[in-house]
This record gives sequence, structure tokens and C-alpha cells, in this order.
Amino acid sequence: MPVRGANAAIAADRLDLALYYHPGSDARVRVERLGTITSSVYCGRGHPLFRKRRVTRAELLAHTFSAPPADESGAAMDDWPAQVPRLVALTVGAVATNVEVARSGKLLAVLPDAAAAQFVRAGALRRIDGRLVPPTSVFAAYAPDTDGQPYFAALLAALRKRFPG
Repeated sequence: MPVRGANAAIAADRLDLALYYHPGSDARVRVERLGTITSSVYCGRGHPLFRKRRVTRAELLAHTFSAPPADESGAAMDDWPAQVPRLVALTVGAVATNVEVARSGKLLAVLPDAAAAQFVRAGALRRIDGRLVPPTSVFAAYAPDTDGQPYFAALLAALRKRFPG
């Protein structure tokens, strides 16, 4: 769900909490930076780069990617550096779906390292480049009157621990 739509749902009391990489601004919601996550470029077993020992930046950029849509400001939602052009063959909004696309071996994808970890351990994904994409801030958005509720305060505390930095 785009930031604007989620913020509208929070303001209308149809959604309690939204997590974002890019917070936007909306006076109707409280936005809190929780911390950061790291992301890397991954490919699946069938991809030509999967078994390649060393992959140069030029080799990486010669392949096509699956990527999330741009945010409302036009920035890459996976924090791909704007100054580095890439070939995007498929736009996918959900991280879980993008993991599956990468696992298929057809396209490269920038994935949160935490989302890819179990598949790397299982040998289904390979981390190709962990330096290209900078750490990504994670934000929580919620109604201003919600954070005083005990269940919500506990949820926010757990999220703050999950996203250090």
C-alpha cells in the first residue's frame, strides 16, 4: 500500500500501524524512525551469476532486475542508488514476491538481508553484492493517540529492538 493510502487508513482508524522505508509526511499520523535494515543484490540457482565466483559491477549491471515500484517522490523503494542505472524487467511491490522472483533464477533483486537469509542458508539464493545498496531506514506510522495504549507501546518497543541503528 502506498504511504499516502496507509496514512489515510491510519487517520480514518482503519489501520493501526504501517512500516515504511520512506516516511512521507502527514500531520494526521505520528512517524517514528525505528532503525535500519541492510539489503543486498541476490539471485537464484538458475541465474547465470549464481555459480560465478566473482562478479564485477559491470557484470551485475548487465543483468535484469525485479524491483519494487518507486515511492511517491520517485525514489527507488529498495534504496537502489539513483546514480547507478539498472535494467528493471519486472516491478513487484511485495518483498515476499520479490524473494520468489529472485529464487526463480530469472532476475536479480535487491532484498532485505533478513528476508533472504533462510534461502541463502538453504542454497536457494546467493548474495551477489552487499555494498551497492546503503542501509535503509525503517519508519513506523501510527495514530497520535495510539502509542499510550499498553499493547501498542509493547509492539513499538519490540519493533525498536528488531531494527537497530
